Amino acid sequence: MRDPNLESPIELAKRLGTYNKLDRSKQYEGRVYSSESLRHNDDIAFAKIRRVEKESLRFRHAVWLAVLTGLLSNAPEIVRLATRIFR
Repeated sequence: MRDPNLESPIELAKRLGTYNKLDRSKQYEGRVYSSESLRHNDDIAFAKIRRVEKESLRFRHAVWLAVLTGLLSNAPEIVRLATRIFR
């Protein structure tokens, strides 16, 4: 159960006037971050980036495979058209 005396990050942002603002530096004033916590946050962020890049690569491969399959399935028509053009 959540402690009612603790303020959620959204409530804090609204109280400080940084909610939906680009500059949120007021929210982080006075906080000290250890190198371990920063490294942990970086690891999480880079893992997400790598996952998105891998999914993007799979999508691009799927698109190229679909294009290649479409071209190969229409190969006889493409050959006929090419022979008419270059005759």
